[in-house]
Amino acid sequence: MRRLNVVALGFGSSGDVLPFVGIGAELRRRGHDVTVVCNPYFAPQVDEAGLALRPVGTVAAYHELMADADAFDWRTYHERLKAHFVQLAEPVYEAVASLHQPGRTVLLAAQPGAWAAPGTPRIPLVCAVLTPTRLQSRHDPPYPSRPLPAWSARVAQTRIGLRVFRGLQGELRRRSSARRSAPAVPSPASAVLEAINRVRARLDMPAIASVEEWISAPARTLCMWPEWFSSRQPDWPARSVIAGFPFDAPAARESAEPARPAGDGRRPLVFTTGSVACRQQAFFAAAAEACRILERPGVLVTPHADQIPRPLPAEVTHLAHAPFRELFARAALVVHHGGIGTIALALAAGVPQIVRPMVGEQFDLGNRVQRLGVGRLVTGEGPAPAPLARMIAALLRSPRVAERCRHWQAQVDTHQGLARAADAVEELADADLIG
Repeated sequence: MRRLNVVALGFGSSGDVLPFVGIGAELRRRGHDVTVVCNPYFAPQVDEAGLALRPVGTVAAYHELMADADAFDWRTYHERLKAHFVQLAEPVYEAVASLHQPGRTVLLAAQPGAWAAPGTPRIPLVCAVLTPTRLQSRHDPPYPSRPLPAWSARVAQTRIGLRVFRGLQGELRRRSSARRSAPAVPSPASAVLEAINRVRARLDMPAIASVEEWISAPARTLCMWPEWFSSRQPDWPARSVIAGFPFDAPAARESAEPARPAGDGRRPLVFTTGSVACRQQAFFAAAAEACRILERPGVLVTPHADQIPRPLPAEVTHLAHAPFRELFARAALVVHHGGIGTIALALAAGVPQIVRPMVGEQFDLGNRVQRLGVGRLVTGEGPAPAPLARMIAALLRSPRVAERCRHWQAQVDTHQGLARAADAVEELADADLIG
């Protein structure tokens, strides 16, 4: 097999970037060259994996985006993220063009894009899809990315209910548009096109007329979750490969299978909103009070110390960061934002989950947790301390939830995700698809 030159694009928070570092590390272990194009905020993780880094953007810009409260509000986050990622179009395209080695290069990215076409022939693209929401399916439509009224939230908990809900939603939209014409909205694609053509001019390449004209269909689509979490759908891309969750190998300071204390009487409740979400004071205040009500130890995980109430109850601890693999294995229950990496680690630990999503695909992922029977989806601002305490107590008492947690824990394979993803990339060379 030829030695590949893999260019991996990773942008967003840790949950968006680190899976690409993980796949890259596995490909490097197999003897391939890997360069990660990402914000230099992730330089330590890229360096630790032994990969090359092509930085795009600045650490200050990363912190600015992650401190933007509108980026964590379901009503405004789409526009905030669009504005941010349009600014990346030019430097990312330039990075891919400069790293392209004809006959060797494979692009690994989260979604199709014009980055895969800096020259002729185009670079083959492997699209690593991190959540099922990014593969739209009419057979298993995603849960809406916003809180729903109580009656429709109950309907939307199942696949059949979601199809009914989406059908009604589509009919209302059609009737509304028939009554009035929608105002024209500028497409972010036009800004991307302008940025790409500026780079192409500098590289003495002809301009392209539309982004759609140059967007590469993926040579492979990697679904980075197991079949039982979201099964293959008939309307997914034909060359889809279900790989599994992209678990990293445990760090040297972590044990692969941490010991769990007997019983759950003193195991803590863990609360986290991910690595970056800001303005979560109300969430952590409710968490600390719920621990006090239940007379249980708690761990609040956030890098934002200003979000933590003071003083904390005696048995509640704040950690800026924590190795979730170890922490969850010693926990009784996890309350979190609904990131797929957090969900996967809680499933691997066999603990119940309460998902309180903030934006986007977190709503769909929380609904999938609920459908697996291992926890609850809570939308809106989240429950007050007393209702939250009752919900936690009910989940911890439930034999059904405990059985479902054990069942799915036994299905989790912490090794196959990265291995299958790397296999799919290498298959492009075997199939002679790299021009």
